[in-house]
Amino acid sequence: MKTLKTLIIVSLLSVTTLLANANEEHEVPTLKASTVEELKTSIEDVIKNDFNHYNNFFYQKGINKFQENVVVKFRIMPNKKLYMYSVECEDCDGAEYVKEMLKNVTFDVDENLMKRNYALNIKLDYRT
Repeated sequence: MKTLKTLIIVSLLSVTTLLANANEEHEVPTLKASTVEELKTSIEDVIKNDFNHYNNFFYQKGINKFQENVVVKFRIMPNKKLYMYSVECEDCDGAEYVKEMLKNVTFDVDENLMKRNYALNIKLDYRT
C-alpha cells in the first residue's frame, strides 16, 4: 500500500513538473524598450532565447542546422502588439519561424517608438 501511494505521489509530481515546464517554454514575453536599439535587441533576444529551449520550432521540424538571414519589417501598434507587414527570407522555414516567435509578443515602449516603420535583419544560426 505504501508503495502504491509513493508511486502515485511521484507520478503527480512528475506531471506537475512537466506542465510547469511546458508553460514556461510558451510564455509570451513583454519587451521593454525606450530606444530603437533596445527595441531591436530585445526582439533578437526572443529568437536567441528560443534556441535554448527543448522542443523549439526547429527541433519540432527535425532541423538540426539552420543558417539564414531574415528581414522583418514591422511596426508597434497602439495596442502594444507587433504588426509584421513583411518577412523576407530565402527559406520559408526561417520566415515561418520568425513569425511564430513574434506573433504574440507585446511591448512596453515609449510612445515615440509606436506607429513607426522598422526593418530588422535577423541572422538565424541554429545548431543542435
